[in-house]
Amino acid sequence: MTLSETNKLDIVAESKQGEIILAISAAQNWEKNPSMVKDLDKKLRNYIHYIESDLYTQEHGDAPVIIDIMTAHKLSPEAIQLVDKVHKASGIDIRITVMGAFNPFR
Repeated sequence: MTLSETNKLDIVAESKQGEIILAISAAQNWEKNPSMVKDLDKKLRNYIHYIESDLYTQEHGDAPVIIDIMTAHKLSPEAIQLVDKVHKASGIDIRITVMGAFNPFR
């Protein structure tokens, strides 16, 4: 999945502690692609809608949830502001994991 597929969950996993990790995958450079912030906003709204739905409860019970934005590049200031705003409004733990760009020719 990609960030632009705003209506899909990229990765769903369970931590050793029993937390549900909903990961968002973003490979492009945030500074060079300002439209990514709009996609992130839509994607986060979709994730929160899922978390607040009966479907989440049916699939995961009352397991705590973490949204992890897994990105190849550091987030732009606008993206960080959006993440802070969504976290404050929803109370959901949102983490940012900068993994670095993948280069198979290194």
